[in-house]
Amino acid sequence: MLKNIWMNKKQRKMMGFSTVVIIVFIISLSFLLTQKGKDIVNTEVNNYLHEISQQTSYKVTQRVETNFSYLATLSNSLAYLDESAYEAYLYDAYEGGAFEWIGTVDHKGMLKVKNHPLKDVSQVTCVAKAMHGQVSVSDKLLKIFDEKGAVYAVPYKGKDNNISAIVGWIPPETMKLLLNTESFSGTGFSHIIAKNGDYILHSKNKNALIDGDNFLNTFQQKAEITSSMTFQKFCQDIANQKKGTITFKVNGDNMRTLTYTPLDNCDWYLLSIVPSTMYSQNIQNFISLAIAVLALGIAVVFFIFIAFLLYTSNKKNKEITNIAYIDPITQGFTQVRFEKELLDRAKDFVPYTFISLDLRKFKLINASFGSENGDKVLRHVYVCIKKHLAKDEFVTRVNADNFNIYLHTIDEGKIKERLHSIADEINKYNQERQLPYYIPLSCGCYIVKDDAQELIVFASPI
Repeated sequence: MLKNIWMNKKQRKMMGFSTVVIIVFIISLSFLLTQKGKDIVNTEVNNYLHEISQQTSYKVTQRVETNFSYLATLSNSLAYLDESAYEAYLYDAYEGGAFEWIGTVDHKGMLKVKNHPLKDVSQVTCVAKAMHGQVSVSDKLLKIFDEKGAVYAVPYKGKDNNISAIVGWIPPETMKLLLNTESFSGTGFSHIIAKNGDYILHSKNKNALIDGDNFLNTFQQKAEITSSMTFQKFCQDIANQKKGTITFKVNGDNMRTLTYTPLDNCDWYLLSIVPSTMYSQNIQNFISLAIAVLALGIAVVFFIFIAFLLYTSNKKNKEITNIAYIDPITQGFTQVRFEKELLDRAKDFVPYTFISLDLRKFKLINASFGSENGDKVLRHVYVCIKKHLAKDEFVTRVNADNFNIYLHTIDEGKIKERLHSIADEINKYNQERQLPYYIPLSCGCYIVKDDAQELIVFASPI
């Protein structure tokens, strides 16, 4: 009897000891797995944030290159005009476009713009570079006449020896369209700054650090860096056009992650910021769940962890894929997906036509009818284009009012016919109204006949 009692006590002690060991093991294992899960999620988030930065960087760089190309085209065109026609030609060129005004600069640095007084811009750095044969954009917002904006300048190489450069000015309101990409349910945002930290563009997001005119000064005053990066190293990277990531706190909490990326063809930097709480919450939920199910055993803990990890990974992958490949307004291809489709077809090359279609003065639609109706117009345009495409042809919305189209045909007559059909279909929109509005379109067509990507270009007014 005593032996049985002793054995029972021993068993209870062993059971208790085993239970403690199992609990400690499960807690330790849960801790290790949680840390591993945290690392994986953090990696996914960082990759996602870099993807957002890459997309925004590409969009800004593309716009800068487009503006340079536009001014260069105007510069070449002036060589075929009489001097008396310069002002009228340039005025018509920027009417309704991104530039608020475009003018000429003589060899003394005097800027001549229609309906504006003569202005000495010889000391403006980007203009001085253009006068010496280099395309350039201002490294900060400049006030030439009435307000600050971005100044673009390209050299002039025409017959008129009195002109040394062509200069265009873009207002901040137009430039802000470049930062319409938000992430993480609207909590992520972007800034564009100069190398010295001065704002070129800044987000109006409620979480943004926008006190003052200089991001670096505000960051130094309010941010507490939590990563191994120092503020001096951060500034040095920006000065040397390097990219990287830094984590920091504001007011003792509110952890945030910042990626910084240099932009091509200008001395600007893109900053993309997201609050870390947006993804750390997933980790906290997992920790609470792991503690709650410890009594269920190792198998249950493993199952929950693996299921959670797979769910989180699939969700993040789906988010990344949707952002990279699905346009949020049209639900069609993004520019990234469009380029991927082109690359896939390049493996088995077939001649094709690349079309860039622009909705002229689209901002007037947004201003008059609101952004919601503007989005409806964009969806309508996309549907109309899609309706006239063959099975293996595709279209993407590049930015607010530009669409790129891939067509199989290279017959100019057929191309023009299809474009006119698309234009007619588009402008059926709101014809039933008493005061219907017309959607003006312009486009350029690039016919690619061989895999060397040699382009035959023609303009098609529609």
